[in-house]
Amino acid sequence: MQVPVRRAPSAAFLFCLFCFVLPFVTFSCPGGSVTFSGLQLATGTTISEPQAFGAARERKLAPEPLALAALLCAVGGLFATFVVGRVGSLVGGAIGSLGALLLLFLKNKLESQALQEGGRMLQVSYDLGFWLSFLSFCIAAALAILILRSSPREELALAAALPVEQDSFFKEKGASR
Repeated sequence: MQVPVRRAPSAAFLFCLFCFVLPFVTFSCPGGSVTFSGLQLATGTTISEPQAFGAARERKLAPEPLALAALLCAVGGLFATFVVGRVGSLVGGAIGSLGALLLLFLKNKLESQALQEGGRMLQVSYDLGFWLSFLSFCIAAALAILILRSSPREELALAAALPVEQDSFFKEKGASR
């Protein structure tokens, strides 16, 4: 079964959505480490902080706006690529580029926050989900732009394939008016 090339950006955005469920980022310090998925970063989560004495304390982490915006780009890009024509390709390419940029801004923000809050003690590492989602955003954008660039050629090929009789039919009809 052959998948149409026009659906390739849709597959990339769908894969990107899947990557948000995978481990996205790990914060580690000498006392331990905590790993978050992209979905947890985007929607917020609760973590338990171990205490020296007594039971662990629950701490609510607020949603990260850049992660949420990137997740919405993946959803929006998926829907945009189902729009037929140049508009769908143009919007899909723009959303893919925006999603990749948002992930880079998220990376920069998380690193600067870790440096401010933990000094050199808090390390941030980006896991498979982050890099695969970044890569799939880039691939979706590139494929959408390639489809956008190839669509005028397809229209010209269709116009060249039309029989000459149709062209003469329209000229005769216009002349009789």
